[in-house]
Parts: sequence; structure tokens; C-alpha cells
Amino acid sequence: MPKNKKQGIIFGGIMSYAMAYGMEIYNVAIKEGVNLSAGGLSNMTNIIFWEALKEAAYMGILVFIFSSLWGNRLGAAFAERHCDPARDNPYICRLLRQAAPFSHWLFGKLFPQPERV
Repeated sequence: MPKNKKQGIIFGGIMSYAMAYGMEIYNVAIKEGVNLSAGGLSNMTNIIFWEALKEAAYMGILVFIFSSLWGNRLGAAFAERHCDPARDNPYICRLLRQAAPFSHWLFGKLFPQPERV
């Protein structure tokens, strides 16, 4: 794990681009209909990886910006409220911090609350 700000920025950039590239590979493969052919996603060709790389070039920047501005802080605040490393398993607290922004959004979409007036 990163020990200083410079390492954190480099680590964040690598993780952002790796995540964006992986998601774009999947999205391009689905868009091209690879999952519908016999063999499914194991039949991907090089053009899918190339198209995903072109899209991930700018998506990685967006992922890095959003995670730096909001994602890390939201996850830390959520984990601080719901998990105590001294009392709970520190590994579970780390997972809660990393997954909190996504899971909070997902549960909001799955179980919408009626607006209060």
C-alpha cells in the first residue's frame, strides 16, 4: 500500500486505469455481441482489446478524478461510522471502506426510499 502522497497518486492512477480497462473490455465485448456466440466471452478477438484500450484512455482519467474527489472520502466516512478496527476485524473494516461508495449507490438503486416532504 502507498506510504506517501506520490505513491498514492501513482497507485491510484494504476488502479483507475486497470479498472477502467477491464470494464471497457467487458462493455465492448457485450456491444459487439461476443457473449451471444458459441463459446461466449472466450471468443474475444484483438479488436475488442484495442477498442477497449481507446475508450479506457479517457475513462481512466474520469475514474481517477471521481475516486480522488468523492470516492475515497465517502468510503472512509461510511466505514468510520459503521466499523471500529479495535473491536471489529480490521480486514472487514478495510473491505467496508473500499466497497462503501459502490454499495451505497447500488442499494439506493435497488431499494429506493420515497422522498420525504
